[in-house]
Amino acid sequence: MNIKISKEILSNINLNKYVKFIEKQQSQQEVSFLLGEPGNEHYKLLAYLSTLFNNELLIDLGTYRGLSALAMSYNQKNKVFTFDIEKCTINNPLELKPDNSYNTIFMIDNILESPERYYDFIKKSRFICLDVDPHDGIKEPEFMKIITDSNFKGIILCDDIHLNKVMNDWWNSVSLPKYDVSKYGHWSGTGIICTDPNINILME
Repeated sequence: MNIKISKEILSNINLNKYVKFIEKQQSQQEVSFLLGEPGNEHYKLLAYLSTLFNNELLIDLGTYRGLSALAMSYNQKNKVFTFDIEKCTINNPLELKPDNSYNTIFMIDNILESPERYYDFIKKSRFICLDVDPHDGIKEPEFMKIITDSNFKGIILCDDIHLNKVMNDWWNSVSLPKYDVSKYGHWSGTGIICTDPNINILME
C-alpha cells in the first residue's frame, strides 16, 4: 500500500462541516486550529489518512480537546476510539456530532496501567494517532512498546516530534521505518511510523 501525501491532496480535505459543532462550545482558537493549513496544523492530514481505510478501527491516544479524534472521524465508514485518562473537555465537539453514536467512542482509561487488556484491541487497528501529554519523551516509547507488543500492523501518526529536545531525541531513537511529514502536519513536528512493511509513504 502506497500512501501519497501532498499539499494538493490535503487541499481537497474540507473540515468546515465540523465548525458548527465547536464554534459555540469552544473558543475561536480551536476553530482556527482545526481549519489550520498543513505545516501549521495536522488535522487535514489526519482526516485524509482516515479516507485511506474503510470499515476499520482507528485509535486516538490522547483525546484532550477532541480535535484529533474529530478529524479522524472524517471518514464515517470507520469507527474511532479515543482514549484519555480523564474527560479533559466540556462539551466535546465529538459529543455534538449527530453521527457520533456510531462513528466515535470515548474511552476513559489508562492503557499504560494494564496494557495486556488492549493487545487484541490494538491489533485490530491499522491507524493510530499518538499524541499524549506531557510530551516528555517517556510516555511515547511506553506506548510504542504496547503497540508493537500487540503486533499492530499499520501506521502510527506521532504529534509534536520536534516540540522539544526530549521529543526530538525520542523520534531520532525510533528504529522502525519512519517519515517526517511535518511540512504536511503540525508546526511542532509530525511523524509517521510504519509497522507494516507493505506500507510506504510517498511525499510530493
